[in-house]
Amino acid sequence: MTTTGQVSGATLAGAFNPRENALNLLRLVLAAAVIFGHAALLGGYQLPRPLMLAVSELAVDGFFAISGFLITRSWLGYPVWSRYVWHRGLRILPGFWVCLLVTALVLAPLGLLLRGQSLAGYWTAADGPLGYVWRNALLWITQPGIAGSPDWSGYPGSWNGSLWSLYWEFLCYLGVGVLGTLGVLRRRRSLVLAAFVVVWLVTAFKNLVPGAQEDYFGSFNGQVIPRLSLMFLAGCVLFLYAEKVPMDGLLAAGAGLMVLAGLVSGWDLRLLGGLPLAYLLLWLACRLPFRWGLRTDISYGVYIYAFPIQQVLFAAGLATVGWLGYALLATVLTVPLAYASWLVVEHPAMSLKPRGPGAAGSIEDARPRPGVAIAFVAFGLFAVLGLIAPGG
Repeated sequence: MTTTGQVSGATLAGAFNPRENALNLLRLVLAAAVIFGHAALLGGYQLPRPLMLAVSELAVDGFFAISGFLITRSWLGYPVWSRYVWHRGLRILPGFWVCLLVTALVLAPLGLLLRGQSLAGYWTAADGPLGYVWRNALLWITQPGIAGSPDWSGYPGSWNGSLWSLYWEFLCYLGVGVLGTLGVLRRRRSLVLAAFVVVWLVTAFKNLVPGAQEDYFGSFNGQVIPRLSLMFLAGCVLFLYAEKVPMDGLLAAGAGLMVLAGLVSGWDLRLLGGLPLAYLLLWLACRLPFRWGLRTDISYGVYIYAFPIQQVLFAAGLATVGWLGYALLATVLTVPLAYASWLVVEHPAMSLKPRGPGAAGSIEDARPRPGVAIAFVAFGLFAVLGLIAPGG
């Protein structure tokens, strides 16, 4: 994968320039799309199902496809396990932890006050703010509410319904590290393609075999695991085979049509539109003329703060302005908070990348050692937790 932009842009490998692309803009658009989808959910507005999918599920799928592409590139660019995990943790955890604190200490009390409810007992409740931060600190959301709040909106009981996906994203990060350590990404990329095909076949089975959806995939995790793994693997596959993937406008148009077909088919949209969605996003990242925000990425902050902001807006009685107004108001209030998160938390945390473990290491550090074995065990425990714990 070129880093200079000098290679022909006829393929994805030649067209993608890590220093000049529109991925940050696309991720911001996807994060905004989640706001509009959640506005319908929280505000109780009835929208056509294809539109709901387009503005919420599809946006999260897009995030995972982009992550699969970039995280695979990150590992192969410098396959040192300790440094890789350090970098991934710095990107996702500090902003997440501060979001938990801001929600527990500011947004939730504000929401209660706007509803005319007392804060008596809020700080000392068994499911109070400290428990909210502590119990959710490892990304698995075991306490979605705080002191019985929120008890309003179309999604009561949870202050941040967006955070559930971060656990699965971090699990995918660990999975890439495991595959990289085993040499799969560098020397056996066909195994990753095979894994993608297997998950796609599982998706086909879920949709096309009568009763399979209810019998085998009825739980929250039963829905999430094939969905997100398929999209993340789609991004991985596109990176690993980037030198063979043509960057063609007609193919991009066809991919867009496949995504639309998946939206209106009544099936899981990933069955028809999973890989096409990943391809379309990467084609746009390479071909769009906009290179805004390569050094400023507020999409993560928008994603993690929008939901509690929408809960506060509902508490203030502002959901009555209609779906579009409610979503726009939430966007206007979320963007400054997301920008502050980038300036004060995320960017300073990422500046610590060169100082962490593995900074002075070499690719030899990627060979299995006791620390890597511990990481393998951590991945296994995370995976088992996701399989056996109740979904959020």
